[in-house]
Amino acid sequence: MARVIKTADPNPHLTAAQNFNDVVLVHGEDRQSLFWFLMAIAAVIAMITLFSGWLPLVAFIAAASIVFFAYRTDIGLLLLVFFAPFTGLVVDFSQYDWSRGIPFLSSVDAPFGDFFALVLLGAVALRILVQLPNRPKLKLNPFPLIGFFAAFGIAQLLSLTATPVTELTTGIKFILRPILFMYVMFVVLPNTIIQTKTQLTQVLNVLYATGVISAVIGFLSFFVVGPFGGLWNRATPFGVFGIAPLGYNHNLLAEVLVIVMPIGIYLLHTARSAQKRRWLFLANTLIAVIALLTFARTAWIVLAVELIVGLYLYKHELKKPKFNKLSKQFASLGLVMLFPVMMYMAAISSSVLVAGSTSTRLDLTMIAWENFLNSPLVGNGPGSFIPIVGDTRLFVIEYGNPFDAHGMIQKVIAENGLIGLITWLALLAAVLGSGYAALQHVGHNHEKEYARMAALFVMAVGAMVYQLLNTSYYNAKLWLPIGLLLVGTQLVWKIPKRKLK
Repeated sequence: MARVIKTADPNPHLTAAQNFNDVVLVHGEDRQSLFWFLMAIAAVIAMITLFSGWLPLVAFIAAASIVFFAYRTDIGLLLLVFFAPFTGLVVDFSQYDWSRGIPFLSSVDAPFGDFFALVLLGAVALRILVQLPNRPKLKLNPFPLIGFFAAFGIAQLLSLTATPVTELTTGIKFILRPILFMYVMFVVLPNTIIQTKTQLTQVLNVLYATGVISAVIGFLSFFVVGPFGGLWNRATPFGVFGIAPLGYNHNLLAEVLVIVMPIGIYLLHTARSAQKRRWLFLANTLIAVIALLTFARTAWIVLAVELIVGLYLYKHELKKPKFNKLSKQFASLGLVMLFPVMMYMAAISSSVLVAGSTSTRLDLTMIAWENFLNSPLVGNGPGSFIPIVGDTRLFVIEYGNPFDAHGMIQKVIAENGLIGLITWLALLAAVLGSGYAALQHVGHNHEKEYARMAALFVMAVGAMVYQLLNTSYYNAKLWLPIGLLLVGTQLVWKIPKRKLK
C-alpha cells in the first residue's frame, strides 16, 4: 500500500512536484519484502514458461511454504518434530508422471519429514539472510559438537579411498544424505530455532503426542493384524489404503515408544493439575504396555536400560523413606503383571520365525566383521554395506534381498573401519558427556530443570542403545533425541549457577 510521508509545512498549496517527492510507495523494511515478492512472481512465471505439468505448482507451494515458515519457524519446527518419527510416509517422485522426465527428481524418494526439513531449512536461511518485517533476525548459533561431527565426516571422506571409482558418486551422495543431512536437520535446526525453555517444552509435548498416536496404532493392530506366525498376537504398525505412517515392522513402532517414554514421565512429574496427571498416567501406561507387547527384544532391553539410567539419575531420591516404600509396592505389582508377558515373550523368542531373525542378524554381523578385516583402517566406503551383502551369494540365496546392518557398530566398522568407529563412538560419548555435565550443573535443587534434562538424557541413551541392534542410526529416530539433548544442554548452561540454588 502506498504510504504518504507528511512534511512539517502546513501549507496545503504545494506544487505537484513537491507532493510527488513526499510520496514513498515502499518505505524502509517493506522495500526488501516487495523485492523478494516480485522475485518470487518472476520465478513462478519462469517455471510455468519452461516446464509443464505439476512442477510449477509444486515449486510455488514449496516457495510459499518457505516464506510462511520463515515468519513462523516455531510452527515449522513443531511440524518437523511431529512428522519425523513417521518414516513410513514416503514421498516417491518416480510414482508421479510429471516428474519422470526430470533426470534427478524422478529418482528421489524419502520420508515426508525429510522433505519438510528441507523447506524449514530454506525458511531458516531466509530468516537469517533477509530482514523480514516485524521479525527479528535469527542468529546462527555455534554448531553443537561440530568438531566431533567433523571428525566423523573426515572418517567418511577417508573411507572414500576404498570405494571403487564406479561407486564414488554413490559414496559422496551417502555422505551428504543421510549423514550430513541428519546433523543439519535434526541438530543444527533445533539448536537455531529453539531459544527458550518454553519452546523446548512445546517440542517435547509434540514429540510425546507422536508417541501416543503410535501407541494407539499399536493397540488397534490387535484388531486389524493377524497373529504373529499364526500363533501369537503382537502390537505392530499397519497401513490403511497403502499408507503406513510407521511402516510395517514392529521394531519401527517400538523404537518410537521407548524414545518418548522418558518424556511422558517428565510431563507427568511436572504436571500441575490432578486431571492432567491422570491422563498422562493413562497415556504413559498405554505407551509402556504397547512397547512391551511389540515383543521386540531390543525394546525390552532399552526399557530396562532407561529404567536403570533413570534410577541412577534419581539415586538421591531412593534414600527417602517414602520413595523406598512406593518403589517396593510398584516393583511387586510390576513383577506380577510382567510375569505372564515375560512367559509369552519366552514363547515367541523360541519360535521358528524369531530364530530366523536371530540367524539373519548373526550372518549380517559376520559379513560386517569379515569386510572390516579386509579393510580395517578406513573400511569399504560410505553406503557400501548393502551392496556388499548383495554380493554375498550365500546370503541372497538364504534370505533373498540384502539387508542393512542390524546395528550401528557393524555398519560403521564395515563401511568406515577403525577410524570411523573411533570417531563415531567419540561423537556419541561427547553427546552424553555434554548432557551429563549439564545435569551436574543444574543439580537436584532445581527440580523442573533437572527433570527435563534427565528426560532428554535418558531419551538419548535409549535411542543410542536401540540402534546397537537396529537400522535407524542415520535417521531422525536417533538424531532428533541427540539434537534435543544438545539444545537442552545449551539452554541449561545459559542459566547462572546461583539461580539454580
